[in-house]
Amino acid sequence: MKKIIVSLFCSVVAVSAFALNPVREYSVTPDEYGIEYEEKKITTEDGVSLNAWWFKPQNKSGAKAIIIADDGDGNMADNIELITKFTSLGYHVLAFDYRGYGKSDDFKINPKMICYPQFEKDVKAVMDHVKKNHASMSSNLYGKGIGASLLLAAAANRTDVRKVIADTPFLKL
Repeated sequence: MKKIIVSLFCSVVAVSAFALNPVREYSVTPDEYGIEYEEKKITTEDGVSLNAWWFKPQNKSGAKAIIIADDGDGNMADNIELITKFTSLGYHVLAFDYRGYGKSDDFKINPKMICYPQFEKDVKAVMDHVKKNHASMSSNLYGKGIGASLLLAAAANRTDVRKVIADTPFLKL
């Protein structure tokens, strides 16, 4: 009986660790840290408006860009420390919120879900935005959790992506 209870507890914890947890309000914004950025609106192929932040590198001479895709827990504000690490390395950074997160358009999200196919459209729109507006920069991707899995799938069919950093992607659902 004790093994069953421990097993059940572990299952609940494991599922909740990978479930979606959208947060609409930003706990902090880059300007609160004195970080310069531009807020962008990116439209997906199905007409959804995504909120994104564009950061320039700290040394102002970078010719490479990186897109950061979140793990589905919180919103892009949770990645400010990571963003500053990449800008200090000379990267332009584009962070974005999936639909239903942050200031992106509404989207009904079941917190028990792990991912939605619509998030693939979000990733594609963000990648297309960087390619169209910053074509001279080499494009790189960083994702964690669902973001890692989505970016790996998207990059497999793109020739404009140079590198992918996949932090804890799902190997199977």
